[in-house]
Amino acid sequence: MFYEGIVEYDDGTPATESQLAKDVVEFLMWTASSEHDTRKIMTLKCMGILLTLLVSVVHINRRNWSHLRSRRIAYVPNIITREPRHPTSPFADKYGRGSKRSGSLPN
Repeated sequence: MFYEGIVEYDDGTPATESQLAKDVVEFLMWTASSEHDTRKIMTLKCMGILLTLLVSVVHINRRNWSHLRSRRIAYVPNIITREPRHPTSPFADKYGRGSKRSGSLPN
């Protein structure tokens, strides 16, 4: 049984029957969930670990795949088989313009 005015609240909340019933229900819920504080601490620890793992995975993923983003493909001809760049090359006179050795050094 609840009576108005049984309890005095420090913050000035009126002690009505509905307020007393609410307080009793809140107290019973608090006593029923004794592992609440432990669960809250474990949740914070797990969130910290997951955040650390997420940052690590994102960093590793960006590092492993960054070469595809920054790759520049350029054609570099083979030095041994390419034609001389200038017709006045010293090798063009000796070996001829169409020779396969036109880009190589003389023996």
